[in-house]
Amino acid sequence: MTFRHPGRVRRLVQTAGFARADNRTRANLELWQRSLAAGDRESFARIALLAGFIPGARYIELPGGHMVMGEQPQRWHAAVLDFVSASPTRC
Repeated sequence: MTFRHPGRVRRLVQTAGFARADNRTRANLELWQRSLAAGDRESFARIALLAGFIPGARYIELPGGHMVMGEQPQRWHAAVLDFVSASPTRC
């Protein structure tokens, strides 16, 4: 929906991974993995934000595994509410 009809999307919170990776996604994932392996979280955040070309995007990390919304529900919910409330409303 976001890529096909960006004008229809006001807010997006991606909490899970990708269903299917194309070549661009695989290249970005490799850059992300190298940044994280080197302990360069600042570069990782920049790559993650720029890879999506999403204005106003944010990157945050919460401790947890594959189901962070279930493992850290209060922290995840607070982060989502913070993002949604701080995002400008598009008309």
